[in-house]
Amino acid sequence: MAARAIMALGLLIGLAGAAPPSPLPADALVIFGSRYCAPCVAELKELPRISQWRGTRPLVVAWIDKEPPPAIGTFPATRAVEWREARRMLMASSAGASLAVPPVVATNALGKVCGSTRKPLTRALVRDLVKGC
Repeated sequence: MAARAIMALGLLIGLAGAAPPSPLPADALVIFGSRYCAPCVAELKELPRISQWRGTRPLVVAWIDKEPPPAIGTFPATRAVEWREARRMLMASSAGASLAVPPVVATNALGKVCGSTRKPLTRALVRDLVKGC
């Protein structure tokens, strides 16, 4: 009986130290935005090109407004997330820094940020973002 209690305690201690899963999608390129952010809205118009540059990574539009983003099209592996999820993702990606949009982040297999920028996306910038992953 005591051995079971010790094993259970060890399991609880191990679980208590485990990090919670990231709210960010794994191996993705996440574009944050808001309708009040003119560069964010302009970036949506570039989604067809960005979709080509990202390779096999899913492209996620994380719109932090309660209203959905302007039409994003249906590009392969492109999706928009609901505003509550987008805000959780923005908080996780900022790591305590400014929450201003428009950040774009690349994530690794664990959903951790491995590259970020606030600049308009270009082919070279997308390549550099994902290269860090």
